Amino acid sequence: MSKRNESVDETSVQTEEPKPELTLRDKIAAELEVRKTADVAALDAAQKRAAETDALAALDIDSDVESMVGGIKTIDADIAGVKTAMAAEIEPLNKQITEIKAKPEYDVAEKNKVRSEQYAALVEKVGETPAKLMVGGAKTVTSGTGTGRGRGSGTRDQVIVAICDDGLSFAEAAEKYDHMGNGEREGLQKVGNLVKRHIDLAIKAGNVVKNPDGTYSRA
Repeated sequence: MSKRNESVDETSVQTEEPKPELTLRDKIAAELEVRKTADVAALDAAQKRAAETDALAALDIDSDVESMVGGIKTIDADIAGVKTAMAAEIEPLNKQITEIKAKPEYDVAEKNKVRSEQYAALVEKVGETPAKLMVGGAKTVTSGTGTGRGRGSGTRDQVIVAICDDGLSFAEAAEKYDHMGNGEREGLQKVGNLVKRHIDLAIKAGNVVKNPDGTYSRA
């Protein structure tokens, strides 16, 4: 870090003014507001549940309803069969992709090491902020091999296949593809945590949807 940047850091430190302590009246008013909000939420939930209970009690299941439900279940079974067949056909391709990514000629570890050294020299020369603006920071570029500890051998696409197409649970997908973080491997986190994060991000990106029955499908 340059001396110029060090001086900027020193002068940028500011002392925060202590926040005034709440009076007893303020504390009670704040607590009342929290309780009122909680009471309103509880009332809304109770009213919604009561309406759902009334709807269930008044439900008339006739032969048409049974036929419709049976038809939907048949379609679901057909879709599951198609997904299973597709997953079986895709599996060799996934294996081939993993083998290609693992080839030594695609290992960029040495290049990343050289880049890190050159970036550190650039920071020493011009300072960290200018260096970030010039080259985008001290990031590393991966080849996607997924061989590092904590990454596993899977990719997000592979996770989507496992969860949406194969119908595996988060834990099953993590075990099958060795797709776990360090916390999962060391017993500090639930197995499947990293897989769940991939699915959550895929849902946010609009690529996966969570079904009412708790399963996941491609969007």
